[in-house]
Amino acid sequence: MALRCSDLNLLRRTVQVERTAAYVRSRLVVGPPKTSAGVRSVPIPAQVAENLDQHLQRLDLGGEALVFPSAER
Repeated sequence: MALRCSDLNLLRRTVQVERTAAYVRSRLVVGPPKTSAGVRSVPIPAQVAENLDQHLQRLDLGGEALVFPSAER
């Protein structure tokens, strides 16, 4: 997933979608959405924002860090 901490606005409870991610030949490739309609702000429920806040604090994440970091495939 290409979601970065900077894409989250937990006070306004929104996620800014600005990129896509896909595995190509076992390699993660991050790029822009296929169309301009792919760039958007998506509202999230209060409980999701709260859970994300706890997740980011627990892992001490911020800025351009990936929200859901994981080992390479």
